[in-house]
Amino acid sequence: MNWDRTVFLHIGWAEHYDGTEAPTGGHAYLRQAVGVEAENFLPVDGWCYGYAPVSRTSEGRSAPGIPVADRTLRIEKLGAALYDYEVDRVTVIWTARHPERGPVIVGLFDGATVYRYMPPDEPVRPFIAKARVADCHLVPVSQRTFDITQKQKGFPGMAAAWFPAQHQDGPARDMLVAVAAYLPSVHRYSHTGEKH
Repeated sequence: MNWDRTVFLHIGWAEHYDGTEAPTGGHAYLRQAVGVEAENFLPVDGWCYGYAPVSRTSEGRSAPGIPVADRTLRIEKLGAALYDYEVDRVTVIWTARHPERGPVIVGLFDGATVYRYMPPDEPVRPFIAKARVADCHLVPVSQRTFDITQKQKGFPGMAAAWFPAQHQDGPARDMLVAVAAYLPSVHRYSHTGEKH
């Protein structure tokens, strides 16, 4: 597993992520509106476009040509140069808080393009990552059993994005070994959560 090209993105909970339901969870924006991640696994012209409520940074707010409200992701942690706007061949592991437990893995984008800023000129809804439909894998609700440790030092915290490369030799090491062993089972599922 190449943790240098992997990011965990935490989103609201939904069954299908195909636009048919409103995600739920602890994010404040989910109490005010339908989360855009509601359509993370909805195909559009052969692609799935994934949203997560990543942070706004001072660099993002002051960059020329980038709207003030655009969210930003520090893709240099995935091997991009500081001036790059996107990075390819990234594994995106989607997590969400299970209604009866803590965070679990709910899906996977393989070979994704991940963006520093949500592209302002795309003809689709806001997104921070995209992948070909064939490379998108949604874990069925009944199989969402891989728990993610959260809010402990060295593990995912409150931020929507977590970069495992920075933690693979720390307290999260055993969890990451288990994630690497688990992910091949996720590849059995399509973007709809059906077995291939």
